[in-house]
Amino acid sequence: MRGDAFDLQDMIEFLVIEVEDNLPKRSKKSGVQRQLADFVADLVGEFVEVVEIVEQPQHLHHTSSQALSDHVHHRRMLAAAQYPFPNPKDVGDYEDQNKENILAWVKRSELRLLPGDHGFARWRTAKIVFRQSVRKFLKTEEIEEVGSSSAEVTEFLNNKFPLVVL
Repeated sequence: MRGDAFDLQDMIEFLVIEVEDNLPKRSKKSGVQRQLADFVADLVGEFVEVVEIVEQPQHLHHTSSQALSDHVHHRRMLAAAQYPFPNPKDVGDYEDQNKENILAWVKRSELRLLPGDHGFARWRTAKIVFRQSVRKFLKTEEIEEVGSSSAEVTEFLNNKFPLVVL
């Protein structure tokens, strides 16, 4: 679930950097920040609940440490196949811009809940609800960078929201 934790971090960062920092000054005084904080609190609360679901003893299907180790190894192999390490030509030296490429790869390649895992549906739903809440919020607030039409909000979310949530 470390990859899911990275997703949580990225969604909170998106809300602060792309949404809150672009609010008009009058909005920052009108309780709008409280609404954004509630979005984050709900998302974090759901994440904590999902972690508790995943860690419940009855959901640990493996009876031996070797079986658990094999399961984790299998999941890591799936992640590595899906997100191979970047080509050294693309990464180059470990300069600042390339550190970002490495960090992006690390975030993508960390283990996440998969369909069929306990807690997967709940976490997926929480991410969808968060995005929909932000979408509704953006339609009601005047953020110059975003615009207020449905098409402008959709384009903004498609370009800036850190995850693809279907």
